[in-house]
Amino acid sequence: PTGRGEHAAVYEHCHDRIILFGGNDYQPEECADFGPKQFSGETWVYALEYENWVRITPREAPHSRGRHEMVFDSRQKRVILFGGRYRELAAAGTDPYDLFNDLWAFDVNEDQWTELQTSGDRPSPRGNSAMVYDEETNQILLFGGSTSTSGLAFIPQNDTYLLDLSTLVWRRLLGDGPSARLFHKMVM
Repeated sequence: PTGRGEHAAVYEHCHDRIILFGGNDYQPEECADFGPKQFSGETWVYALEYENWVRITPREAPHSRGRHEMVFDSRQKRVILFGGRYRELAAAGTDPYDLFNDLWAFDVNEDQWTELQTSGDRPSPRGNSAMVYDEETNQILLFGGSTSTSGLAFIPQNDTYLLDLSTLVWRRLLGDGPSARLFHKMVM
């Protein structure tokens, strides 16, 4: 893949490889030039055994995006992708970003993406959130992020959601939690 930021990647132990999706591969000429975003919708696989990147082209894939989250669902042997943002290169500047709250699964045995249809109290579209997978309960925990469509301002969130991967039902967890934030990480 080209040099990039705002991408997501996970290690999947089934085939000893790294799965990378999306990101911004705009290359500024000067460090101060943040310039337009050039979002990718490519899926890349790095096989550790062969020390080589391979671009795969599944028949269906998530829309190009950056600042999304991915985790590895070890029970069903798939990568789960949530959220992120996108803006056309030509529309860079003051045009708003499109935000996503869709959920996709990448089957690591078939190398194919499938959009998952969820129900319940779904999180609002957002980027810059944090997400972890709990193998014991077969659930995903999602926290925070930004719901701003502006590239110049953030609207940090402090909401927490739980997704049951057996039923694909989202549930918002209420109660005290960390303060609103974005660009954070979580681990399990």
